[in-house]
Amino acid sequence: MAFIKEGRFLVRSRIEDLDESGLATDAEEIKSESVGFLRAAEDEMLLTYTEGEGEAKVFSQIAVRGETVTVNRRGANESSIVLEVGKKHASIYKVPPYSFDMEVEAKRIRNGMSLKGGRLDLFYLMTVGGQARKVRLTVDFEPNK
Repeated sequence: MAFIKEGRFLVRSRIEDLDESGLATDAEEIKSESVGFLRAAEDEMLLTYTEGEGEAKVFSQIAVRGETVTVNRRGANESSIVLEVGKKHASIYKVPPYSFDMEVEAKRIRNGMSLKGGRLDLFYLMTVGGQARKVRLTVDFEPNK
């Protein structure tokens, strides 16, 4: 049986560009708040929320199944990544009308998410269009009372 909770999401990402030796050269931090839903079933947790407005709007869906996390984004930018610690996943990152090759490799996944609220931390390496980056994506959920 699945249960669904509506609530507030706080999404933070820190993306660091890496040089050829793997050292951080630049960092970008993004923070957004939105309303969305958390659906919890026996074998899966699904987080859905929307960020931005107008033409900058992005619809995000994060699925957590065991040790695997899938992040799908559609709208102003589009991507689909699969994160499993120690495994690489190749896909395409789109910022219409442009597309870039993308590869991700999860380094650590911490899932403290539940219908009562919590946090999902994703740490991964990402290469987009040849640029290596280190990413920390944090999603906090607080259900409506």
